[in-house]
Amino acid sequence: SFKGSCSLITMFLSLSFLISVLYNIKNVKRKNFGNPNMTNREKFKAIRKQRKLSLKVLGEIAGSATSISDFENGHTTLSNDVLFRLLGFMLVEINEFFEWKDFRDKDFYQLTEQLEEALNNKDTQILSELKSYLYELSDQKGQYIYQIIARVLEVIICELKQLTVPQDTIFQLTDYFISLEYWTNLDVGLLGNLVPYFTSDALIVLTNTILEDTPQSLKNNLDRIKIDTVLNCLSVFLERKERNASQKLLTLLFNKNYPTYFSFEKLYLHELKAIFDYLWGDKEESLKIHQTILETINIILNPEAVKEWDDNFRKNTSQLA
Repeated sequence: SFKGSCSLITMFLSLSFLISVLYNIKNVKRKNFGNPNMTNREKFKAIRKQRKLSLKVLGEIAGSATSISDFENGHTTLSNDVLFRLLGFMLVEINEFFEWKDFRDKDFYQLTEQLEEALNNKDTQILSELKSYLYELSDQKGQYIYQIIARVLEVIICELKQLTVPQDTIFQLTDYFISLEYWTNLDVGLLGNLVPYFTSDALIVLTNTILEDTPQSLKNNLDRIKIDTVLNCLSVFLERKERNASQKLLTLLFNKNYPTYFSFEKLYLHELKAIFDYLWGDKEESLKIHQTILETINIILNPEAVKEWDDNFRKNTSQLA
């Protein structure tokens, strides 16, 4: 099987399986409006008070002030429809108020916590057990996505054990991703682990599909995950010395509008452009850009990261001794 260099990508998309599966648990920082152990009722009451909203005002949305009071005091519940409208009125985003586990299957939520620990510890035995459990869940619940996650986990286990990934696994995963009509952040995150194993033709189709579903002006964490994955694909094109595919993808990526909080993605994009220019353009200018990027990395990260970025540049431009 094809093994990507992935030294830089390991840092850039470290455990992207977790980025996708555990995205809303670990990466999206909610504002709890107080103690993180507050119940939803307590959070709602705290938000209402700090917004200086009376029960009467909110009661006009909920139907009565009494229903709001009863909800805050634990005597009754509010329907999701009413609660969502109230949160919208108070200018509170849903993901600020609810936990990811509030909407997820309990078995799967517990599984993700075990996966996080096993991946952090690189415990292949536990990962293998969880892979088998995912297959069982897929059969029990009729959830095909569990089978896909199990297949991705199989790829990760093979990488950790330095084994060849079975071709039937790659074929099934390729078929799955090629067939997608809408990319969720779970799909994009899972793909991040598989990029080195797909053919260039498959990657071209996948990156085109992802970018078509990405707005011109990037704005949120889902957009960030998509761009991270496309940058991963671009790095593989460069490693394979796929000039045309690399050039087209660079053009598409540079045409996007990046907000300031996408600074790392912009930095990495310019680094990949420097690699492209060294291979097929102005070597001297590309080295200057690369050096400037290393100086920036040294400021925002650390000397170890500088070495990793430099080693990746040298490897992709065949400068390693």
